[in-house]
Amino acid sequence: MLYNFLKIVIALFLVPFGWFYITLKNYNFNTGISYDWYPWINFKIAVFLFLLFVVWLLGAIYHLQEYMKEKMRLRNIRMLGMVLDDEKLDKIYLELPETVHYKKKIPIVICRGLHVPMVTGIFKKYIYLPDYQYDPETLKIILSHELTHVYHKDLLFKNLSAVITIAYWFWPFFRKLFQEYDGWSEVICDMELCMESRAKWTAKQYYSVLLREIEKSGTQNFKMCSALYETKNTMKWRVESVKKYHEMKEKSKLLACIFAVVFGVSCPATVFAAGNIAEYGLNEIYEGSMVEIRESSEQPEYVDSLVEQYESVLDDTDIMTIEVTPQGSATSGSYTWEIEKGSRVSLSSVSLKKGQTVAMGISFSSGSGPVAMGIIKGTTKRSVSLDSNGMHNFEIKEDGIYKLYVENKSNGKIKVDFNYFVF
Repeated sequence: MLYNFLKIVIALFLVPFGWFYITLKNYNFNTGISYDWYPWINFKIAVFLFLLFVVWLLGAIYHLQEYMKEKMRLRNIRMLGMVLDDEKLDKIYLELPETVHYKKKIPIVICRGLHVPMVTGIFKKYIYLPDYQYDPETLKIILSHELTHVYHKDLLFKNLSAVITIAYWFWPFFRKLFQEYDGWSEVICDMELCMESRAKWTAKQYYSVLLREIEKSGTQNFKMCSALYETKNTMKWRVESVKKYHEMKEKSKLLACIFAVVFGVSCPATVFAAGNIAEYGLNEIYEGSMVEIRESSEQPEYVDSLVEQYESVLDDTDIMTIEVTPQGSATSGSYTWEIEKGSRVSLSSVSLKKGQTVAMGISFSSGSGPVAMGIIKGTTKRSVSLDSNGMHNFEIKEDGIYKLYVENKSNGKIKVDFNYFVF
């Protein structure tokens, strides 16, 4: 059971669950804050991270080419070997014990120069056998051993381990982890073939074959396949592991399974709890780092104290009036007017609706007030009197076409900048 948990751990190295979890938790804050590519916008940090990435990439490329070299070596061995035809293959598989698990017949390749049997491949698998004359019983044990590795999907996890080692080449712990997995995959295979109730061979028969193969193994060692690259020390460890399990009482085996389940459940529970604590801590940091900015109450707000005057247009028919047509948007505008003494300049044909407000303002470029600034609709005008720069908001009380005007009531010519905005 722990062996299966170990497979899950290896597979999880390829899935960035931590990144997904942190990203999802980040959405819960609803702050609208974006990192905007920080820390890459900081030049010094960006250079440091780039150099770090280059070092990692060079190491990953080196280990990747080692992986590809081994794949090519295994392919060349197969190309130089002799693949058994279907008739011989069927005969060999028919003689295997019924207890051996395999989904389909795997091609067998006889290879010269090979010292030890092995099975390799991810999607298309091959069993490599040295060019030796094996007796029938030895051949059955060897093939059963290799087919059990295939059934346990050990080849897939060996290659996953290789890919993870390429990505994490800078951390030696991963190599140790995968060496442990490799050793336990052999022990699990041994237990199934010589200890279970349906086992065909005794431990003595089984391990005697393995010990004979050790003497022929030589120096060849391929990481991406399952093969007997053992020493007397590693073989001794395997035998002792199987023996200890065999001698373990059923009660102890049950307790071991319970502890394995507890371990498997407690790990994600701990991670989940830690994630919630991290979320709580980040929320506290976020709340503690918020700064409330208040405008000073000492700064006086603008108060429009001008009083509007209501008059009839008929009362000033003797006033000289110049009308200007609005340019661009009818909701806002800016103009510079030169206005003679006793004259009026008006912006005509401005369509306004009830409820809108017209903000009007003037600033003097030359001359001074008083001036009248206002709006005209029909025969009615509303105005305010200004002696210097100023502004006023006129609320519109009925729909219609209006004129916006400035009238010079001073003793000389004036030049003003007139602005208005409708909202």
